Amino acid sequence: MKAQTGIVMKIEKNTAVVMKNGGEFVSIPVRQGWKTGEVIVLPEKRRSIRPLYTAAACLALVFTLGAGSFHYYYAQTSLVSIDVNPSIELGINRFNRVVETRALNPEGEQILAEQSLKNLPWQEAVDTIMGAEEMEGYFRSASDIVVTVYAKTADTQEAMLEEVRRYVDTASADYPALQSECHAVDEDTVSEAHDYGVTPGKYLYLQELKETDPEVDITEYTHHSIEELQGQIDACESHGEGTSHEEHKKHADAVETTPSSTDSQNGHHSQEDSGGKESHHHD
Repeated sequence: MKAQTGIVMKIEKNTAVVMKNGGEFVSIPVRQGWKTGEVIVLPEKRRSIRPLYTAAACLALVFTLGAGSFHYYYAQTSLVSIDVNPSIELGINRFNRVVETRALNPEGEQILAEQSLKNLPWQEAVDTIMGAEEMEGYFRSASDIVVTVYAKTADTQEAMLEEVRRYVDTASADYPALQSECHAVDEDTVSEAHDYGVTPGKYLYLQELKETDPEVDITEYTHHSIEELQGQIDACESHGEGTSHEEHKKHADAVETTPSSTDSQNGHHSQEDSGGKESHHHD
Protein backbone atom coordinates (compact mmCIF):
# COMPACT_ATOMS: atom_id res chain seq x y z
CA MET A 1 0.00 0.00 0.00
CA LYS A 2 1.38 3.39 -1.01
CA ALA A 3 2.32 5.60 1.94
CA GLN A 4 0.26 8.75 2.38
CA THR A 5 1.88 12.15 2.63
CA GLY A 6 0.78 15.42 4.13
CA ILE A 7 1.92 18.95 4.94
CA VAL A 8 2.61 20.04 8.50
CA MET A 9 0.39 23.08 8.98
CA LYS A 10 0.92 23.70 12.67
CA ILE A 11 2.86 22.27 15.61
CA GLU A 12 1.64 22.70 19.18
CA LYS A 13 3.63 21.03 21.93
CA ASN A 14 3.58 17.32 21.04
CA THR A 15 0.86 17.49 18.38
CA ALA A 16 1.09 18.30 14.67
CA VAL A 17 -1.81 19.45 12.52
CA VAL A 18 -1.29 17.91 9.08
CA MET A 19 -3.17 18.51 5.84
CA LYS A 20 -3.35 15.30 3.82
CA ASN A 21 -3.12 15.26 0.02
CA GLY A 22 -6.88 15.24 -0.35
CA GLY A 23 -7.30 18.35 1.80
CA GLU A 24 -8.33 16.49 4.98
CA PHE A 25 -6.83 17.74 8.25
CA VAL A 26 -5.60 15.31 10.90
CA SER A 27 -3.99 15.72 14.28
CA ILE A 28 -1.12 13.32 15.02
CA PRO A 29 1.78 13.07 17.50
CA VAL A 30 4.69 15.17 16.31
CA ARG A 31 7.96 13.45 15.48
CA GLN A 32 11.44 14.79 16.02
CA GLY A 33 12.65 17.03 13.21
CA TRP A 34 9.23 17.95 11.81
CA LYS A 35 8.83 21.60 10.80
CA THR A 36 5.87 23.72 9.75
CA GLY A 37 5.44 23.59 5.98
CA GLU A 38 7.32 20.31 5.62
CA VAL A 39 5.95 17.44 3.54
CA ILE A 40 5.95 14.28 5.65
CA VAL A 41 5.06 10.63 5.25
CA LEU A 42 2.07 9.93 7.47
CA PRO A 43 2.43 7.10 9.97
CA GLU A 44 0.32 4.03 9.29
CA LYS A 45 -3.17 4.14 10.78
CA ARG A 46 -3.72 2.36 14.04
CA ARG A 47 -7.04 1.12 15.35
CA SER A 48 -8.38 3.79 17.66
CA ILE A 49 -9.70 2.78 21.09
CA ARG A 50 -11.83 5.95 21.17
CA PRO A 51 -13.31 6.24 17.66
CA LEU A 52 -16.07 8.68 18.59
CA TYR A 53 -13.64 11.09 20.22
CA THR A 54 -11.31 10.85 17.24
CA ALA A 55 -14.10 11.57 14.76
CA ALA A 56 -15.32 14.54 16.79
CA ALA A 57 -11.80 15.92 17.09
CA CYS A 58 -11.23 15.69 13.33
CA LEU A 59 -14.55 17.39 12.63
CA ALA A 60 -13.68 20.22 15.02
CA LEU A 61 -10.28 20.53 13.37
CA VAL A 62 -11.80 20.91 9.92
CA PHE A 63 -14.15 23.65 11.15
CA THR A 64 -11.33 25.39 13.04
CA LEU A 65 -8.79 25.39 10.21
CA GLY A 66 -10.90 24.68 7.14
CA ALA A 67 -10.27 26.49 3.86
CA GLY A 68 -8.40 29.27 5.66
CA SER A 69 -5.41 27.06 6.39
CA PHE A 70 -5.51 25.62 2.89
CA HIS A 71 -5.31 29.15 1.49
CA TYR A 72 -2.67 30.10 4.07
CA TYR A 73 -0.38 27.36 2.82
CA TYR A 74 -0.95 27.86 -0.90
CA ALA A 75 -0.85 31.68 -0.89
CA GLN A 76 2.16 32.78 -2.94
CA THR A 77 4.46 35.26 -1.26
CA SER A 78 7.45 35.10 -3.60
CA LEU A 79 8.52 34.04 -7.08
CA VAL A 80 11.60 32.81 -8.91
CA SER A 81 11.81 32.85 -12.71
CA ILE A 82 14.42 31.18 -14.90
CA ASP A 83 15.06 31.98 -18.58
CA VAL A 84 17.53 30.33 -20.93
CA ASN A 85 15.37 29.30 -23.79
CA PRO A 86 12.97 27.48 -21.44
CA SER A 87 10.97 30.07 -19.47
CA ILE A 88 9.91 28.77 -16.05
CA GLU A 89 8.37 30.34 -12.96
CA LEU A 90 8.08 28.96 -9.45
CA GLY A 91 5.38 30.28 -7.12
CA ILE A 92 6.57 30.03 -3.51
CA ASN A 93 4.65 30.18 -0.23
CA ARG A 94 5.50 31.64 3.19
CA PHE A 95 7.12 28.33 4.16
CA ASN A 96 9.60 28.56 1.25
CA ARG A 97 7.84 25.70 -0.54
CA VAL A 98 6.95 25.59 -4.22
CA VAL A 99 3.16 25.66 -4.55
CA GLU A 100 2.90 26.41 -8.28
CA THR A 101 5.03 25.78 -11.35
CA ARG A 102 4.46 27.62 -14.62
CA ALA A 103 6.00 27.07 -18.03
CA LEU A 104 5.73 30.08 -20.32
CA ASN A 105 6.90 28.38 -23.50
CA PRO A 106 6.99 24.82 -24.93
CA GLU A 107 10.62 24.35 -23.89
CA GLY A 108 9.67 25.17 -20.31
CA GLU A 109 6.77 22.72 -20.48
CA GLN A 110 9.18 19.98 -21.52
CA ILE A 111 11.45 20.67 -18.53
CA LEU A 112 8.58 20.71 -16.02
CA ALA A 113 7.02 17.56 -17.47
CA GLU A 114 10.09 15.63 -16.34
CA GLN A 115 10.22 17.09 -12.81
CA SER A 116 8.05 16.89 -9.69
CA LEU A 117 8.69 20.19 -7.92
CA LYS A 118 5.55 21.04 -5.94
CA ASN A 119 5.97 21.20 -2.16
CA LEU A 120 9.76 21.06 -2.48
CA PRO A 121 11.83 23.79 -0.80
CA TRP A 122 12.31 26.39 -3.54
CA GLN A 123 16.10 26.06 -3.30
CA GLU A 124 15.85 22.35 -4.08
CA ALA A 125 13.46 23.07 -6.96
CA VAL A 126 15.87 25.60 -8.52
CA ASP A 127 18.74 23.16 -8.09
CA THR A 128 16.66 20.41 -9.73
CA ILE A 129 15.84 22.61 -12.73
CA MET A 130 19.43 23.75 -13.15
CA GLY A 131 20.67 20.18 -12.93
CA ALA A 132 18.08 18.70 -15.30
CA GLU A 133 19.56 16.74 -18.18
CA GLU A 134 17.55 18.78 -20.68
CA MET A 135 19.06 22.02 -19.37
CA GLU A 136 22.60 20.90 -20.14
CA GLY A 137 21.97 21.21 -23.86
CA TYR A 138 20.72 24.77 -23.45
CA PHE A 139 23.70 25.70 -21.28
CA ARG A 140 26.07 24.39 -23.94
CA SER A 141 24.38 26.13 -26.88
CA ALA A 142 23.00 29.30 -25.28
CA SER A 143 25.01 32.25 -24.03
CA ASP A 144 22.53 33.90 -21.65
CA ILE A 145 20.63 32.81 -18.54
CA VAL A 146 18.51 35.24 -16.53
CA VAL A 147 17.03 34.54 -13.10
CA THR A 148 14.70 36.93 -11.30
CA VAL A 149 13.43 36.97 -7.73
CA TYR A 150 10.41 38.68 -6.22
CA ALA A 151 9.31 38.59 -2.58
CA LYS A 152 6.82 40.65 -0.61
CA THR A 153 9.41 41.67 1.99
CA ALA A 154 12.78 43.26 1.24
CA ASP A 155 14.71 41.04 3.65
CA THR A 156 13.29 37.86 2.13
CA GLN A 157 13.98 39.11 -1.39
CA GLU A 158 17.59 39.97 -0.58
CA ALA A 159 18.19 36.57 1.03
CA MET A 160 16.60 34.75 -1.91
CA LEU A 161 18.68 36.74 -4.40
CA GLU A 162 21.90 35.74 -2.68
CA GLU A 163 20.88 32.07 -2.67
CA VAL A 164 19.87 32.20 -6.33
CA ARG A 165 23.25 33.66 -7.25
CA ARG A 166 25.00 30.72 -5.63
CA TYR A 167 22.89 28.20 -7.54
CA VAL A 168 23.44 30.01 -10.84
CA ASP A 169 27.19 30.27 -10.22
CA THR A 170 27.37 26.55 -9.51
CA ALA A 171 25.27 25.60 -12.54
CA SER A 172 27.21 27.82 -14.96
CA ALA A 173 30.71 27.02 -13.66
CA ASP A 174 31.26 24.33 -16.31
CA TYR A 175 30.10 26.56 -19.18
CA PRO A 176 32.50 29.52 -19.58
CA ALA A 177 30.54 30.94 -22.53
CA LEU A 178 27.34 31.14 -20.47
CA GLN A 179 26.55 34.67 -19.30
CA SER A 180 24.33 34.80 -16.23
CA GLU A 181 22.29 37.53 -14.58
CA CYS A 182 20.33 37.62 -11.34
CA HIS A 183 17.82 40.40 -10.67
CA ALA A 184 15.43 41.37 -7.92
CA VAL A 185 12.18 42.76 -9.34
CA ASP A 186 9.19 44.54 -7.86
CA GLU A 187 5.53 43.57 -7.93
CA ASP A 188 4.71 45.94 -10.81
CA THR A 189 7.36 44.31 -13.00
CA VAL A 190 5.93 40.86 -12.24
CA SER A 191 2.40 42.03 -13.05
CA GLU A 192 3.42 43.74 -16.30
CA ALA A 193 5.43 40.69 -17.37
CA HIS A 194 2.43 38.45 -16.84
CA ASP A 195 0.29 40.82 -18.90
CA TYR A 196 2.60 40.00 -21.83
CA GLY A 197 2.70 36.29 -20.98
CA VAL A 198 6.42 36.28 -20.16
CA THR A 199 8.65 35.94 -17.11
CA PRO A 200 9.94 39.05 -15.32
CA GLY A 201 13.42 38.24 -16.63
CA LYS A 202 12.34 38.26 -20.26
CA TYR A 203 10.24 41.37 -19.64
CA LEU A 204 13.37 43.26 -18.54
CA TYR A 205 14.89 42.50 -21.93
CA LEU A 206 11.71 43.53 -23.74
CA GLN A 207 11.79 46.83 -21.84
CA GLU A 208 15.39 47.45 -22.87
CA LEU A 209 14.54 46.63 -26.48
CA LYS A 210 11.71 49.18 -26.34
CA GLU A 211 14.06 51.80 -24.92
CA THR A 212 16.58 51.09 -27.69
CA ASP A 213 13.95 51.15 -30.45
CA PRO A 214 10.82 53.08 -29.34
CA GLU A 215 8.99 52.07 -32.53
CA VAL A 216 9.22 48.35 -31.80
CA ASP A 217 6.13 46.33 -30.90
CA ILE A 218 7.45 44.12 -28.11
CA THR A 219 4.56 41.68 -28.52
CA GLU A 220 6.36 40.50 -31.67
CA TYR A 221 9.33 39.42 -29.54
CA THR A 222 7.71 37.65 -26.59
CA HIS A 223 8.52 34.23 -28.09
CA HIS A 224 12.21 35.06 -28.58
CA SER A 225 14.87 33.57 -26.33
CA ILE A 226 17.03 35.75 -24.09
CA GLU A 227 19.96 35.33 -26.47
CA GLU A 228 17.85 36.39 -29.45
CA LEU A 229 16.57 39.44 -27.59
CA GLN A 230 20.10 40.43 -26.63
CA GLY A 231 21.16 40.08 -30.26
CA GLN A 232 18.32 42.37 -31.35
CA ILE A 233 19.22 44.94 -28.69
CA ASP A 234 22.86 44.88 -29.79
CA ALA A 235 21.79 45.32 -33.42
CA CYS A 236 19.62 48.32 -32.57
CA GLU A 237 22.42 49.95 -30.61
CA SER A 238 25.05 49.32 -33.27
CA HIS A 239 22.85 50.54 -36.12
CA GLY A 240 21.82 53.67 -34.27
CA GLU A 241 18.63 55.68 -34.41
CA GLY A 242 18.81 55.99 -38.19
CA THR A 243 17.97 52.33 -38.70
CA SER A 244 14.32 51.65 -39.37
CA HIS A 245 12.20 49.28 -37.33
CA GLU A 246 11.75 47.11 -40.43
CA GLU A 247 15.52 46.60 -40.68
CA HIS A 248 15.67 45.74 -36.98
CA LYS A 249 12.90 43.19 -37.50
CA LYS A 250 14.79 41.59 -40.39
CA HIS A 251 17.82 41.21 -38.15
CA ALA A 252 15.71 39.63 -35.39
CA ASP A 253 14.30 37.08 -37.84
CA ALA A 254 17.83 36.27 -38.97
CA VAL A 255 19.00 35.81 -35.37
CA GLU A 256 16.07 33.52 -34.63
CA THR A 257 16.83 31.21 -37.56
CA THR A 258 20.64 31.20 -37.20
CA PRO A 259 22.27 28.72 -34.76
CA SER A 260 24.05 30.46 -31.90
CA SER A 261 27.81 30.51 -31.82
CA THR A 262 29.09 30.73 -28.27
CA ASP A 263 32.42 28.93 -28.47
CA SER A 264 34.30 32.15 -29.20
CA GLN A 265 32.53 34.24 -26.54
CA ASN A 266 33.78 34.94 -23.06
CA GLY A 267 31.01 34.84 -20.45
CA HIS A 268 30.56 37.13 -17.49
CA HIS A 269 28.21 37.27 -14.54
CA SER A 270 26.00 40.33 -14.15
CA GLN A 271 24.00 40.87 -10.96
CA GLU A 272 21.61 43.60 -9.94
CA ASP A 273 19.53 44.14 -6.82
CA SER A 274 16.86 46.45 -8.23
CA GLY A 275 13.94 46.04 -10.61
CA GLY A 276 15.88 47.34 -13.61
CA LYS A 277 18.00 45.31 -16.01
CA GLU A 278 21.70 45.96 -16.26
CA SER A 279 22.64 45.98 -19.94
CA HIS A 280 25.39 43.57 -20.93
CA HIS A 281 27.07 43.01 -24.26
CA HIS A 282 29.07 40.28 -25.90
CA ASP A 283 32.71 40.98 -26.53
